[in-house]
Amino acid sequence: MLQDAPEHKETREYLENRIEQRHTGKFDGAIYLMQSYERTGDFEKAAEILQGQVPETERQGDKKALFTLLVRIADLQEQKLAAPDLAFMTLCRALRVEPNDPQLRERLNRLGAQSDVVDDLCELYEEQALAAEVSGKHALAAELRESAGAALAGDGNAPERAVQIYEAVLEKQPGRLVPLEALSALYPRIGRHADHEKVLRRRLMFKDDALERVPILVELARCLVGPLERPDEALPILEETRRLDPGNTGARRLLIELMEQRANLAALRDLLDEEIAACKESKDEE
Repeated sequence: MLQDAPEHKETREYLENRIEQRHTGKFDGAIYLMQSYERTGDFEKAAEILQGQVPETERQGDKKALFTLLVRIADLQEQKLAAPDLAFMTLCRALRVEPNDPQLRERLNRLGAQSDVVDDLCELYEEQALAAEVSGKHALAAELRESAGAALAGDGNAPERAVQIYEAVLEKQPGRLVPLEALSALYPRIGRHADHEKVLRRRLMFKDDALERVPILVELARCLVGPLERPDEALPILEETRRLDPGNTGARRLLIELMEQRANLAALRDLLDEEIAACKESKDEE
């Protein structure tokens, strides 16, 4: 009946009474009732029907079904009810069910920032990370702490705390690339330029592919030319960059800056001619 007439009052009342009498929201009729509420735009009622199924699903111990149910509730809360705070709390329950879901953690980070509860989220990540370590899941523990670092880094007001988390991850697992990449962006923000150089050189140790090395080399050269004021050390790095990627704009412009400082007019003229030609080519392509 509800499929053809989703607002049918008597059918809705009958199914609601069934739910109340059974003391569980989990039976076939609940699905039709929830769908009828969705079709008529009563998303709060639809969410209530789904929430009523949570205790029974938990009792049955079906973690996959419970996770799917919680995510579906959060979808309604965030997208239909415009309640990101409620969605955040629901997804925190989902994280406890399945912490090994990168998309869930990204969504939690976004909602945590939106609801101004990043500190609470980081506590939850640490709680789950400790539980993962006890179970011998050290890679998962690192991922959870990296998510906490990402939440703090995105918060904008806590880069130092994000740095501490990423550094702690690296102390336990030195080869993880996510913290190295994050620290490359965070160290300059807090004025730790010497550490910025170290982490860039460390990243290069893990990169053999030319396309992956080039942007790191340019960033390292920029660090040496700028805040560290060691331009002589930047030259061989820029030469390697140009060997790997002859047309790299960042490397060429840094070299132009260096040649101007050294008053090396011949090299400067060649680089400027190259820059003009590249600009013309780019304009023609547009």
